[in-house]
Order: sequence, then structure tokens, then C-alpha cells
Amino acid sequence: RGELERLGQHARVGAFLPKVLIIDSPMKNISERGNLDQFAGFHEMLHELAETELKGTEFIVIDKEIFRPKEGQILEFQERHMKPDDAKNPPLIRKYRGK
Repeated sequence: RGELERLGQHARVGAFLPKVLIIDSPMKNISERGNLDQFAGFHEMLHELAETELKGTEFIVIDKEIFRPKEGQILEFQERHMKPDDAKNPPLIRKYRGK
């Protein structure tokens, strides 16, 4: 979380930042069921940054759970479910078949 807040600070002072931010498995070691406040807080912070200091940045979040923006937030939001051996929801890596 601290790194993302620092990105917001850099954006406020006009520092050059990339236009794509990829975050892979931010909740890997945090249960969204056991730590719902932390899970929600992280994603709400992402949504807020996307509306303010990091507006214009494309966020790609890869995780096992999804946290949609609140109703009324003006964000372009897309989601994609991926599963091995499912033609309707293919994995990111076409030939991936699990562990």
C-alpha cells in the first residue's frame, strides 16, 4: 500500500510515471474473507488513485478475487475470469493447464 501512495505523491508533483500499472496477486497472502477491511481498503485506494492522482493510468490487477468500484464511481472497468480447460474463460497463457 505504501508504494502506491508514493506513486500518488510523485504524480502530484508532476513526476513522469508509466501509463500502465500491473499489480499481480496483491491479496495472495491476505484472505479477503478474514481481512475484508484490508481487502476492501486496498481496492478502494486503487479506485481513488485511478480517479485522482493516477487518472489516465491503466490499472491491470491480477488476483483470485474481484472488487468492483462503488456505484457512482466514474471508472472504466473490465473484468475477465480465466480458467484452464474452459473455452469461454480461457487462461491468459493459452496452453496453461494448472500446476
